[in-house]
Amino acid sequence: MVSELSIDTSDYSTIKVDTDGYDWDCLNTIYDFIKSNKNDFKFIFYEHQTYLNNLGPSDPDRDERSKKYIDVLKKLNQEGFDNYFLFDNYGTFLFFTKSISDIEKINNYLKRTMVQNNKPSFNFCDVLICKTKNLSVVEKTLKDYSTDNQICVK
Repeated sequence: MVSELSIDTSDYSTIKVDTDGYDWDCLNTIYDFIKSNKNDFKFIFYEHQTYLNNLGPSDPDRDERSKKYIDVLKKLNQEGFDNYFLFDNYGTFLFFTKSISDIEKINNYLKRTMVQNNKPSFNFCDVLICKTKNLSVVEKTLKDYSTDNQICVK
């Protein structure tokens, strides 16, 4: 657990998680830490991958893992983490939502495209979660780094 590492977490505002299918478990630990330590992290950035790499898209526990992601997102939502920015696994911004059900919908879409027709546009989402008081930071960053403002050099 984070608390066992003796790290002064007040120096950090962002938690980044990428554990290829186990992020839901890390999010549970983050939730427990926030709840017990009253830490005010600004951002949680994680990979919403519902299958394990070694099993692939037909992972038999994928639906259960999906449920675990949604369960922990609901708990984090109760702590004020209720703004979700979704990116494809290549880093392209997809959309902003305040609805956990939108995350479920995109997850179900990805599962269908991977399992049924084996031709997904992308494999999973990266999700940046923040509280409303930190929305302007993300919105400004997305505006500053949008592809419309980038210069391509050949």
